[in-house]
Amino acid sequence: MNYAALANFALDVDSIIAEFSEIPSVTVRPDEVPPGCEDKNRYSNVLPLPETRVPLKRIGNDPTTEYINANYITGPGNIRNYYIACQAPLSNTVVDFWRMIWEQNSRLIVMLTEYMENGVEKCYEYLPPSEVSDNKRTFGDYQIILKKREQRDKYAISSVQLINLATRTWREVTHLWYFWPAKGVPDDYDSVIDFLSEMRSYMKISQTAKEYDEEGVEVIYGDQNRSSFSNLSKLRSEDSSSGNGLNVYSPAKAEEQLRRGNVTNGTLSRMKAASEVESMYNNEYYKWKSE
Repeated sequence: MNYAALANFALDVDSIIAEFSEIPSVTVRPDEVPPGCEDKNRYSNVLPLPETRVPLKRIGNDPTTEYINANYITGPGNIRNYYIACQAPLSNTVVDFWRMIWEQNSRLIVMLTEYMENGVEKCYEYLPPSEVSDNKRTFGDYQIILKKREQRDKYAISSVQLINLATRTWREVTHLWYFWPAKGVPDDYDSVIDFLSEMRSYMKISQTAKEYDEEGVEVIYGDQNRSSFSNLSKLRSEDSSSGNGLNVYSPAKAEEQLRRGNVTNGTLSRMKAASEVESMYNNEYYKWKSE
């Protein structure tokens, strides 16, 4: 599909429905969750695929300390374990979350949800609220210091110092937070394109930093929104090597096969938005190239 066809396809609801119907959806059974880990899942029907679940290092003889609701996701060029799609932290999993960030040497976190929506907690507050007066939080062996936060119209960029109190070592982590709406998809596609551009830039920086350390992966979460966003980011990454064609839904299908339906891939409006955003991005990209 070339870019002109892609733009037209974004407006063809029937074709989108047809593509959507081809995505396989097989749910993970509750009995596939390790015993004793049930309360580490926010939703009983959003469970990680065992084959690609991110393993934590066992603490002592407790096998439940190895579990977190997170999966490795294939990235551009079919690079395995390129991303991590992770459940937004709960009060009883926030230590596990930061432990995963440390163990996986992740230098970039992408947040796609609010802490609260309509009075319901969607994500435990795992970051300090201010870089000025209340900039520190400690969870288990990890201290988080918010060093800097830059506010944009629809998203925020934060610089975080993650300290391992047990080993007395620390790392810099970048936190990108898009203020995804409670329902539907963003109506401002320019902000999504800007956010994707910021993410790609920080990923390059983080990869450079990790050349002096063990390899790491990036973390994307936000429950129902994370699949839509990771698909967009993969589309965005692949455009430089795909000639004049672009397969919109192959990343969605690949991810669905990996996660077997555990994360809601989104409504048809999310899929339509993904097409429209990518079309707009490529128009802007080639306009910039021609200038």
